[in-house]
Amino acid sequence: MNYWLHRISHHPELSYPLLENGYLSIGFSDMINNEIIDKVLLDDWDYFNELFQMTWSSIPKTRFNLWNFLKMAKGDLVIVPSWGTFFVCQIKEERPVKIGDAFFDGLKTWQGMPVTRHEDRLISESGNTFDLGFAWSVNVLYKHIPRAKFADSKLTSRMKIRQTNANISDLKENIESSIKSWILWKEIS
Repeated sequence: MNYWLHRISHHPELSYPLLENGYLSIGFSDMINNEIIDKVLLDDWDYFNELFQMTWSSIPKTRFNLWNFLKMAKGDLVIVPSWGTFFVCQIKEERPVKIGDAFFDGLKTWQGMPVTRHEDRLISESGNTFDLGFAWSVNVLYKHIPRAKFADSKLTSRMKIRQTNANISDLKENIESSIKSWILWKEIS
């Protein structure tokens, strides 16, 4: 089992409602297809780079964010930083899905605006496409854990990294300690 940090950086007005309903999302909507999922799960780095070159005419460093996201695995724990708090989620399935497969009836943004699905994309009421490409089905184990109270300095520092995601398995003990403290606090409060 790995421990990941995943920052919601694309369309928080929709990504957080998705998270509350059991889906962790990422951007890269122009890469939506099942083949990229299959190829990343097979560690086909050449295909991955070629797809970026073909789609974007470059091979940007930000591609590592999608690679890491698609490489998460069933049972992995994911820390999702939010404003002064964090979520702890666990990956439920064997593979990620295209965002359209994460769609459910009644999906709305923070502002209560309905979201619909058109093929593999999520669309706002005004017809704008959300730049969300992929999602993992997750169990949200704990949410809105106050960082200041329950994350030690190492975990807090890591939650400030600028990239979208990172493997933070080296902080396993720090994460487990934070979770235990949160559970104990919830039981006595």
